[in-house]
Amino acid sequence: MQDVGHVAADDVVNSFMFNAATSPGDAFTAVEAFFNTMRTTNSLAAYISPTIDRTTNSWILQAYDLTGKLDGKNLGSPMASTTATLGASGGGAPAPDQLAIVLGYHGVLSAQPEHGGLVTRPTPDRAVDLGAPPTHQASSRPRASIRGRLYLGPLETNCLDSTTGNVQALIVADIIAAAKVLASESALWCVWSRTYQTATPVTGGWVDLEFGIQRRRRDKVPTRTLYTVP
Repeated sequence: MQDVGHVAADDVVNSFMFNAATSPGDAFTAVEAFFNTMRTTNSLAAYISPTIDRTTNSWILQAYDLTGKLDGKNLGSPMASTTATLGASGGGAPAPDQLAIVLGYHGVLSAQPEHGGLVTRPTPDRAVDLGAPPTHQASSRPRASIRGRLYLGPLETNCLDSTTGNVQALIVADIIAAAKVLASESALWCVWSRTYQTATPVTGGWVDLEFGIQRRRRDKVPTRTLYTVP
């Protein structure tokens, strides 16, 4: 999704993983419906900031083939692409660009423990600079490998519950309804696990009631109003 100013740094990217049996066309249709189809109260597009371009065919959808690349190898060029038009906003003012609603999703968790055996992890650069070894042993998190998150945004101010400061309840219901459709219809929505190199069907998830922050979306250089003291 492109910002109305078409500045590349302000583009918004959401990534969805689908089963290999899903055609690119079905995936495109499913993602477009996820945002544009009215759910319990509104479509999810109605909660997206008016700073996102809604002119005809300004929304770019691309599909990549992950065959042999589930370990995170370079995906190369898209295997297919199309354009779409994001649905209308709900009429609210733009919220700060970094504000987002977090949609969590997961595969079947019962077969995996929350904490597993020790694995080798890279040590943070700062610790290495202070003399730590380049790798260290840490507890693995098997369930975390079959969980994912989408940061939906930027948002408009109508998403804010003025009493609690949280996400409005009706928006949570709309997001959950959209996620259930995405996971149950012909496009088989999956969790991509680079650790296990698998695509696991989504079986459930959650929506955070507190707003999330996408730090890369915030203004790089703040705009300031100066003042002087007489």
